[in-house]
Amino acid sequence: MSDIQDSQGKEYSKSVLFGNNYPFYLGLVCVHYGLYKTDKDIPKYIKMHIDDGLEIMSQELADNPNLNGLEYLIDKIDVGLDQFFKYDGR
Repeated sequence: MSDIQDSQGKEYSKSVLFGNNYPFYLGLVCVHYGLYKTDKDIPKYIKMHIDDGLEIMSQELADNPNLNGLEYLIDKIDVGLDQFFKYDGR
């Protein structure tokens, strides 16, 4: 976890990041990283995961400057649904 970026003093509450869905996101993070829900480092993993996702999004949008935000999101949702249905066996 040495690649956690400096947040420059910004903090976001669970409700801002996850709404009422924190238990679901917590479960996803725990499964993804092989953690137990009481692990003291979960906030660091969440920050690292968000930072990584933002870097990926920034690079993908920089690589394709003609792509607008809505098209980008629709494409990501489409790819995610395709992966879900392949994994689900449908």
